[in-house]
Amino acid sequence: MDWFYDLLKLVGLLALLFGLVSAFITKRRLRNRICTTGVVVGFETKKRHIKGVPYTVCAAVVEYKVDGREITSTDMNYTFKQALTYDIGSKVDICYDRDNIENFYMADNKIAPYVNSLTAVIVGVTMIGCGFVFPYLK
Repeated sequence: MDWFYDLLKLVGLLALLFGLVSAFITKRRLRNRICTTGVVVGFETKKRHIKGVPYTVCAAVVEYKVDGREITSTDMNYTFKQALTYDIGSKVDICYDRDNIENFYMADNKIAPYVNSLTAVIVGVTMIGCGFVFPYLK
């Protein structure tokens, strides 16, 4: 059974490394972002299911200008309508990708680009911890 704990530590270390590397890559990509102000012109909704239970998430549709062009695009991050702090007509700060100007996220949502990295780090640390603690619980 000791091999299982070693495997748990190894997989945990790989998940931790993946999370840290992807966080650094994300941080580097974010340097390529340009921030501006836009106006919320609507909301796009999507139906999702968890174990057969339907629910609805939405994202803001924002209109903003880039080099004199009017861009209308949907936020990359969907959430529950109640969690959105803005209404139609609200001015919002957004950050868009210099190489793909229709790819944006709300500037006040600093954690959104790092969610996958953070999840991998948490899983990695948990697995490493379990790999060290479980052998002593016999």
